Amino acid sequence: MSAAGQADPPASATEARLELAGLSIVRLEADQPDPGGHDLLWRVFRVAELPFDAGIGRSSFVLRRAPAPEQDAIDYLFGYDDAVRCSFRIHGDGSVTSTIARDLAEHDLTGLFSEAILRVVLRQRGLPSLHAAALAKDGHAILVMGDKGAGKSTLSAALLGQGWVSIADDLVRVEDRDGWVAFPGARLGKLHADSAAALGLAPDAMTLRWTEAPEWDRLHPKHLLSPAVPLADPLRPLPLAAIFVLGQRHRDGAAIEARPASPLARAQALLRHATPDPLAPNGPPPRFAHDAIAGLARHVPICEVSLVDALDRAGEAAAAVDALAMGLIAPGAG
Repeated sequence: MSAAGQADPPASATEARLELAGLSIVRLEADQPDPGGHDLLWRVFRVAELPFDAGIGRSSFVLRRAPAPEQDAIDYLFGYDDAVRCSFRIHGDGSVTSTIARDLAEHDLTGLFSEAILRVVLRQRGLPSLHAAALAKDGHAILVMGDKGAGKSTLSAALLGQGWVSIADDLVRVEDRDGWVAFPGARLGKLHADSAAALGLAPDAMTLRWTEAPEWDRLHPKHLLSPAVPLADPLRPLPLAAIFVLGQRHRDGAAIEARPASPLARAQALLRHATPDPLAPNGPPPRFAHDAIAGLARHVPICEVSLVDALDRAGEAAAAVDALAMGLIAPGAG
C-alpha cells in the first residue's frame, strides 16, 4: 500500500491516480499524454543514476529555488550516503516533475510525494495546512499536534482503539467552508518500536517507513501502521470539531491533563505548526496562513493536553481525549 492508503501501481503502470488534501492527482510515467480531469499533474522520469549534488552529503534532503529560467519553481532533492535518489521540481503552475533512480522503491517515492512535496504544493497554491494528525469519528474530525517527541504519533495510534479513523498522518489541509474543515491526506501512521509494542503491536511484523533508510532513520527507525481502511470519499472534507495540542510530558504517576488553551496559547500553537514558507521557514506567515490561524483560533475549540512519560498509559490518554472530543461533537452530531 502507498503512504496515501491506496494500492501501489505496478512498475509498468503509465498512469496512477491519488486523492490527497482535497486534490485529484494524476501521476504519469515520462511523456505519457495528459488525460486531464485532475487538479495536479505529476510526471515521473526514471534514470539509471542522478547527478551528484554536494548538498546531499550534508543532509538527507535539499530544498531550494530552481535556477533560471524557472526561478518560480522549487527543487527538492532526497538522498543519502552522498547519492541523490530522487529529485522533484514543483513548478510555478503547481505541477510536479520528478526524476528518480530506476530502482527507487515505490513505497519511498509515494511517501515523499504525499508529505514533503505536497506540503510545498499546498504552500505554493495558497492553501493553508498544518503539521498535525487528523482523525475522524461520527462524521467529524479532530487534529492532534505537538512538537517532536510530544507523543503525537503514539496518541493518534491509540485513538484508533477508541473508534477513530486516521484521515491524515502528518500534513492536514484546512479550509473555512462556512465552518472549518479538514481534508484527508496520507493516512499511514508511523511509530517507533517501543510505542508500537506498548500498543500491543509487533514491530518486527510491521513495514519500515523507508525501504531505503537515510542514516538519520537507521538509528531510530519508524514502523508503519497497517493500511488504513478505505474512505468512502477521500476528497470529502470533514467538519473540524477540535484541535488537541500536546505540551511537555509529565513524569509518570502524574495525571493526564487537558484544558482549554488560552487565546495566546491557541494562536502560538497554530503559528508553530502551520506549514511555513519552504524557502524561508522562519519568516512571517503569508496572508492566507495568517487568516487561517486567526480563524481557527477564534472558531475551533483548542485544548492543551499534557501526557505522561509512560507509553503504557497511551490508552488512558486516548480515552481522555476521546471523551473530550465526543463531548464537543455530540451537540452538533448528525
